[in-house]
Order: sequence, then C-alpha cells, then structure tokens
Amino acid sequence: MQGGLDLFVIRAPQMFDGTKFHTDVSIYVEAGVIQSITFGRRDPERKSEILDFPDATIMPGLVDSHTHLALNASEDPVGHLKRIDDLQLLAEMRAAAKQALVAGVTSLRDLGDRSFLAAKLRDDPSSHPAQTPDIVPAGPPITISNGHCWFLGGQISKGKEAIRRAVEDRVQKRVAVIKVMATGGELTPGSSSAKSQFSEQELRFLVAEARKYKLPVVAHAHGRDGIVAAMRAGCDGIEHASFLTDEGLEPDDAVISELANRSVHVGINMGFLPEPPKRPRKVDISGLAVKLAKKMIAAKVAVVFNTDAGISRVVPHDALPKLVVSAVSHGFGVQDVLTSVTSRAADACKLPSKGRLVVNSDADLLVVRGDVSSDIASITRPIRVWHRGILV
Repeated sequence: MQGGLDLFVIRAPQMFDGTKFHTDVSIYVEAGVIQSITFGRRDPERKSEILDFPDATIMPGLVDSHTHLALNASEDPVGHLKRIDDLQLLAEMRAAAKQALVAGVTSLRDLGDRSFLAAKLRDDPSSHPAQTPDIVPAGPPITISNGHCWFLGGQISKGKEAIRRAVEDRVQKRVAVIKVMATGGELTPGSSSAKSQFSEQELRFLVAEARKYKLPVVAHAHGRDGIVAAMRAGCDGIEHASFLTDEGLEPDDAVISELANRSVHVGINMGFLPEPPKRPRKVDISGLAVKLAKKMIAAKVAVVFNTDAGISRVVPHDALPKLVVSAVSHGFGVQDVLTSVTSRAADACKLPSKGRLVVNSDADLLVVRGDVSSDIASITRPIRVWHRGILV
C-alpha cells in the first residue's frame, strides 16, 4: 500500500504500457494489483491517495532476463566466489538484488548461482517486496565435467541418466527454469565459447525431461553448432546466440530465420561479449554485436536485451537502465528496446503478470523523470519504484 490507504492513484502525462505509449494516464492500484487505468483527468470515485507526477513517464517495472546474483561484478567475480561461503554469498546476493530493484528492475531471472541460493532468496520470508525483486531461479547451470561454469556446482557426467538426475535435482530444489551450457564460455579457463558441450540428442532428452515438470529450458550458446542444437532440441530460450568462431562473429542467416520461425527468445547481452581468440581482443556494442542484434530484429527474432549482470565490472546488477540507453544510442528503436526489457522479457521468463501495465497485472511500476520517448536517458532517473504495490 501507499500512504496507508487501500487504493492509490498514480497520474502522469505519459505511460509506456509494455508495448506502446499513451498520454494523460491515471493508474489505480489496490492490494498490489492494477485495478484500472483511465485516460484524461478526472477524480477517482472512491477515497484514495492521488500521486501526481506532472513531468514523468510511468512504465512497468523492468525485467532483467539474465543475471547472476552470485557473481559480484568485480575484476575477478569467479575468484571472489571461490573465497566466500554460502552464508556470505547469500548476503551478497540479497544486496545485489536490492541494487537491481532500486534501479527499477522489479523482476529478474537468475541463470546461474551456487547451491541453489537464488531459490532460497526467492522463498525467504524476509524477502519483502520493498527489498527483493521477483526472482526466477535456475540454480547451478547444467554443464559437462570441467565445462563452462563448472565452479557453480552443476557439472554432470555423460549420459541420459545423469541428465535425468540433474533435472530431478533441480525440480526438488524448486527452480523455475533449467539452464544448460550448450557451448563453452570465456569466463571458464579451458572452455571455448565456439565449441559445443552437448549434442542435439542430449539437449532434446534434457528438454523432454524438463517438460515432464512443465519447466522451460534456456541454453547458453555462442557457437553456431550449439545454437542450432539448442534450437532444434526445443529450448525455449537461447542466451547470447553470438555465432562466435575463432575468427569473430559469423552469423548464419538461415539459422537466424529458423530462430524467428520457431519463436525462440534470444537473450542479447549488449554490454559484454566474449572475445574471439584470433582477433584483436575488442568486440563491443559499437561493432559486430550491434550488427548481429539488428540483423536478428530485422528477421523478427524475439530479441530480449539483458545484462548477464555480475560476470564483469562492466555489468553491475543495476546495469539494465544504462544498457537501454546504450542500445538506443546505437540505433535501436526506443519502443522496441523498452518492449524488450518489459513485456517481451516477462514472456521469456514466463511471468504473465509482469512487464505490462494492464488491469490485473502486478503493480510493478517505475516512474522516471521526463519523457522517456524523447529522452531515453530518463530511464536512469527513477522518481519512484513500486513492487507489487509496495513503495521501494
């Protein structure tokens, strides 16, 4: 609640509802849910607190579909992780989640932690809406022996039985999504982003096991073969999909078209990209990554901009608003980028009541100073954040 009343009303000259813009809006919130939305200025029929924001835009709370609360966004996040116990790690994850929430990220999907601590944080009774965003936990990513992110505890032996046990373990630990490392990654010494870690048949079996429990599967995949294997195995989402080779990024138009036709959500981490070993070690948002993302969007792939927060000092846990500004500055449309980090991200995370300002959705609200449609940097200037109707 706001101000002690059951009902409160938020007014602003502009609203982005998760897909499009509206003007002169009043949003009625009761019991943590949006009860109604009206256009044009008029007084509410019931006694309520009215909050006017005359120079502001109301948006849905942001949804970061790829984070790692267990990684501390330092120069050496893996080394730090290895030096601390689970008690300290849980405290740091709680602080990282609050950092994201204050920036306007009211929902996040954690795609790799240690000891299933993200699920523990989600279920902790002390995880109040004013302190913790909604969390969609994956637990330790499933990876091969000594494979990418093995240090998170998700490495398994080869074979269907090992895959079955890994899925069942995650079900028992109450994850909301299964994460699998279809290729290697540069965060793990000795692992190659371009090389596959699982075959299409193995991934297909993993997806079938997850489907028994109605769990979605998201694959980390950089190299083309890993992308194709994950896509054809039926993975709901693919993170990165960078088409990385030893020489650079080499997109395959046929594969991109198939990603679009299969409606696979593709997470694009614009702030960070592994560096090809045979090229100068600089691949950033201004170059190949931007071209690839634009190619995917043009092909109607369901692109979701996200952060991969925690893996580097470049992407702290409150990085999503700045990433939005950066994406727009590199030629991506304001409306599409905002849709990507609200309603489309919510769809990718299987959160039907998030990412949209519509009747009966959760009252996850971000009010930013100024007109976000003409000044995207206003998204980095939050005036208020509500999570489930509770003021943060």
